[in-house]
Formats: sequence, C-alpha cells, structure tokens
Amino acid sequence: MSTRTSAVGALAAIVLMSVAACSGSDPAVLTVYSGRSEELIAPLIERFTDESGITVEVLYGDSASLSAQLLEEGDKSPADVFFSQAPGPLGSIDGAGLLKALPNDLASLVAEEFRAADEEWIGVSARARVLVYDPQRTPLASLPKSVLGLGEPRSDLTVGIAPTNASFQDFVSALRLDLGDDATLLFLDGLAERGVRTYANNVTIVEAVGRGEIDVGLVNHYYNLELRAQDQSLATENYYFEPGDLGSLVLISGAAILKTSDSDTEAQSFVRFLLSASSQQYFAEQTYEYPLVTGAPGPAGQPSLAELGAPEFDAVQLGQELTSTLTLINEAGLVG
Repeated sequence: MSTRTSAVGALAAIVLMSVAACSGSDPAVLTVYSGRSEELIAPLIERFTDESGITVEVLYGDSASLSAQLLEEGDKSPADVFFSQAPGPLGSIDGAGLLKALPNDLASLVAEEFRAADEEWIGVSARARVLVYDPQRTPLASLPKSVLGLGEPRSDLTVGIAPTNASFQDFVSALRLDLGDDATLLFLDGLAERGVRTYANNVTIVEAVGRGEIDVGLVNHYYNLELRAQDQSLATENYYFEPGDLGSLVLISGAAILKTSDSDTEAQSFVRFLLSASSQQYFAEQTYEYPLVTGAPGPAGQPSLAELGAPEFDAVQLGQELTSTLTLINEAGLVG
C-alpha cells in the first residue's frame, strides 16, 4: 500500500458513482466530510458503494479544518457524516451540538472508552503514539522511559515532530489536561532548546530517522509499519513508552452523523460498514491500525491496546483545548 498523503486546503467534492438501484430510481446520495486521506479510504468507500448502491460524495481535507468548516456552516451544512482522523476535531463539533446520537445497537459495537458518552460519535480505528528510532544508530538503552524525558536537559537525542499534525496537537492537549500548561510548556521549550526539528507529517519524520537525519521522532505507530512494508531495507523500529505514559497515548479516528443530515438510514449504513468485520480487518492488515470493534484482532506484532495501558481523555475535552494548544505550540516557537 502506498504512503497516505493528506489533502491540503478545501478540495472539490469527489463523487464515487454507484450502480443504479434495480428499480431504476435515482440512487441515494451520502455526503461525507473526510479527514482521512483519499488514498487511505477510497478503496473502502468504493466497496461500500458497490455493496449498498449508495452514491458517496466526499470532501477530503484536514480534520481540524473540516471541523472548523462544519462549525461555520452550522445548520446549513450539506454534510451527512464527518469521518475524522483524530478525536479532537470530533470533540469540537460534538461540544457545539452539531451531532445526532447513534442508535444504541450501533454505538455498542465498540467499548465505552472508544465512543462518546452521549453516543454522538464512535471510534472506528485507533493508533498509538510512539517514538520511532533506528536501533543500528540509536541504542535502545538511550531512549527515555517517558516521553517527558525528551524535553529534559540531559537528553542529547535529536527529535523530530510534526507540530501542524492533528495527532501531535491532540497529544499536546492531553499533556495540558494531565500536567497543566506550565509543565507542558516546559516540555515543549525543552524540545525547542535542544534543537527539535519540525516536519510536515509523520511520514517525513520516519524517513528522516531512516536517513539518520534525526535520532528519534514522535509519530503514530502505523506509519513506520507502513513504510517498512514498502521498503524492507528500512531499519526503523517503534518504541513504546512504559504502560500508562502519555507518550503512548491512544488516539481514535471516528465517525459521526450530523444533525443536518436528511439521510439517516444511509449515514448509519456507512458507519456500520466502517465497523464491519471486513472493514476492521482492512484497518488491521492494510493500514496497520487498531480495529475497535470488540474482539477484532489488532495489527500483527504490536502490543495490544490493553498492554499499552494508555491514559484516557474525552474527545470533547481535547477538542475544546485545541485553540489554547495551538497558542502554546506557537509560544514555544515550534511553528513558523
């Protein structure tokens, strides 16, 4: 599978045409705002269209930008479903009252910690934050037990981050909620003082580690697995921090149905499809993510979600913290 890339800015809607219904009537149309890249989910959407006969119009873009667009559109939004790459953007529109509750039989497909308390969004897959490194260049013993060690004066590791990435921003929001702003800023300042290098996305961080440009990088776990599947010579490895550490934060991608939707049946069918056995297997085997339907096997060779023991954060809280988080990241001089 080729490396996913994020669409930048507002893109024109891409229509994946379906076969017409047997009756000859116009097929149902579903509008999806997707923070997940076209390269990643287009195969799933095509299969959904083939199986259901529902035409899907997709607006691809950055999850945070799409959530801001939904907030601006309000009750005039044409969107039926929001498929977010990260929990924070889901939380921001949930907190604004733009979502409708999912039926309980749908929401109950995943554990409570991976869905909204009000059942207005549901996790579809998950990724863990990790430290990617090359054991041929950076000994395992030199890596800190906690992510906070990367910001301490005694650390001499060169670090790569993607400060404009939604997952990094959610990670910083989680730090703020757990440690407070002062301790989080101290950590970010520590990274800056030790010459942290910034990159556009997780892929470029893994590639930089592979080239020896940096020692380690903070990324989501599946990027390294994906790149190694493409290039067997790549020696980079995922390093999971100690159970419970904020550096191993688990972040969900999730789906929600907008209150503005007049296509409840089709929207629910789409969300159910994402949680079907075949789709969950797709996430585990093709994108190396953790499926979230109870009992679905995770990506091969990776610790289970239970073994990670990641601290839990409410997506609404993460979404509400985004603006202040961006301010803190800017204050540390990590953007621009």
